[in-house]
Amino acid sequence: MNDFKGYGPAHEHALKKHIADAIAGADTLELAVEYVMEALNEARVISYHNKRTLALLTQTGRAFVVLIEYPESSIRDVASKMGVLENTAQRSMTKLLEHGLVERQKRKNTFTYKPRYESVWKHPDVWRFALAILKMSKEQPDNPW
Repeated sequence: MNDFKGYGPAHEHALKKHIADAIAGADTLELAVEYVMEALNEARVISYHNKRTLALLTQTGRAFVVLIEYPESSIRDVASKMGVLENTAQRSMTKLLEHGLVERQKRKNTFTYKPRYESVWKHPDVWRFALAILKMSKEQPDNPW
């Protein structure tokens, strides 16, 4: 393994610092893994929910959010971002396709998926979330963190 050379654009990948900091702050291997998973979640590389986190979305809803964040994703990409098996992501994509919320395109040897925004905006849950987030942003203090 190479000796560590430092952080920043001329050195290592920026995410490497977050992972190194997460590992350095852990007292046990279990905590180190937990901190790394949380760092990857914060960087939006994966979607990580531990048992203490209440999931507000179904698997299909989570897959849909991944497609909004990363349009043109494959089933493998969606599964990786969600932290689930590919067959779970495939079931979610099938439901989203059947309801006209996503479209599929052939790309080389695989299919990619992207939201069909004209259909998405007509979905009542999208409006509820949009209005709730708008209300929450108006009532929230300037610096919530």
